[in-house]
Amino acid sequence: RIPSRVLAAFVAMAEGLERLSMLSREVAEVRQIVATMSSASRSQRWPQALALFRGMQEAALRLNTVAFNVAIQAASRGRLWPVALGLLFAMRSTRVEADTFSLCGAVSGLAAASRWFLAVQALSSSEVHPDLATFNATLSALERGRNWVAALELLRQMAQCKVLPDRVTYSAAISACEKAWRGEEALALLAQMSLKELQPDIVAYNATISACEKSQRWAQALALLGALSAAELAPDDVSFGAAISACERGQHGLDGAGLWARALELLGAMRRAGVAPSAPICNAAIGACEKGLQWALALALLASMH
Repeated sequence: RIPSRVLAAFVAMAEGLERLSMLSREVAEVRQIVATMSSASRSQRWPQALALFRGMQEAALRLNTVAFNVAIQAASRGRLWPVALGLLFAMRSTRVEADTFSLCGAVSGLAAASRWFLAVQALSSSEVHPDLATFNATLSALERGRNWVAALELLRQMAQCKVLPDRVTYSAAISACEKAWRGEEALALLAQMSLKELQPDIVAYNATISACEKSQRWAQALALLGALSAAELAPDDVSFGAAISACERGQHGLDGAGLWARALELLGAMRRAGVAPSAPICNAAIGACEKGLQWALALALLASMH
């Protein structure tokens, strides 16, 4: 006869094994659903991804960090920033540990929806310490939204969090300034890169030249184009195009008298460098000649395009 204590131990062991087997099946089921969610989200089928997540919640399945992260990413891609932010907060209430991917997904969605104040607030109040990738992803979203004020605020936030910016950080911030026609701020950021021993690349230079062109700073635009050789960088069509457009814009004022000649010089330098000028670049050079009252040169350049 088997003693009752031994029998009870066997029963408890069997029940434990059954619970372990059920948990294993549940984990496998969640993993499979999350993989389907991820695939749907990447192919822009974010409603399907979120529906699958809600289904897991309704089935009371044990949701992990990865499941929440995929759902947050899907909500952000669908521009459903309240859903993304709600999921981030839900992780805390359900005791699911958030990570930098959770924070990055929610904050990027907020920034893309121009909710930059909430994005910065989420970064500063989160229990997760934001890393460089999180800040850069947020800056990229702010750049697309032309939100230069928030981009500069985020740079200050990085300093408070003791996260060191890199070239990607500054390039995104400069591009945000360029899209908002903020030449002074773009120049300041480019100077900061040098002070931090971050050699600006052609993307940062081009964005700054373009910001100067848009903000009527033709002298700075031309100076930056000239500085490319010292930085061992080759100007491309964007560099030349922005500089020639700066000449056209600058030809309006008295200080810009004679910029039509500089525009033609740049057009020639562009061709000698093997960079083919596009129609908009030629049009800018023609515009500089026209504003400089150089009608014959404008007509000759127009004829050469055909």
